Amino acid sequence: DNSWKILWKLKVPPKIKVFWWRVLNEFILAKDILNRRHIEPVGFYEWCGSERETIKHIFRDCTTARGFWREVKALTGVKLPPLHPLTWASDILRDEVCSERDRCVIIIGIYALWTQRNRKNHGEQQLPLRKVVQWAVDLAHDFWQTTKQAMQRTTGISKPTWRTPRTGCMKCNVDGAFDPRTGQGATGAVLRNHS
Repeated sequence: DNSWKILWKLKVPPKIKVFWWRVLNEFILAKDILNRRHIEPVGFYEWCGSERETIKHIFRDCTTARGFWREVKALTGVKLPPLHPLTWASDILRDEVCSERDRCVIIIGIYALWTQRNRKNHGEQQLPLRKVVQWAVDLAHDFWQTTKQAMQRTTGISKPTWRTPRTGCMKCNVDGAFDPRTGQGATGAVLRNHS
């Protein structure tokens, strides 16, 4: 599946790649998942009163999430694309659904929503929604710029190539191979002078 390759090449911090891997595998401990696994007695979502606290609801359908995405769109122009209700998490990784830059903003935004949800559940002070949006957008932009610059630097570096020896000198390149199944081997050598 190509989506796994796309996931690990995303221009987001490693912890957010792991977070998205957990989303794809339903390892995020939303109450609906815990309820289906008989760990949580109910799947109720306290933030908005929804009957089920699903991953999709937390990140896309909740009133808090909708307000978050409105702010993101106003600030960056990035809009959540229409997604299939069952395959939405893997759909975000597809090129025909959104651009690479938009994908990074969306996934970092979802991570920010999850962090806010956890802060509330653990009784910690929550950041205002605008600050959460600004943090997510800044992180996505900074990380995108950093990785883009790093890629430009590495593509500008030329790989070392074979160089001719000095006049009057010889170079000898050798290599060998062995196949343990047949017990056969081979060696090769190339001798070259300056010309």
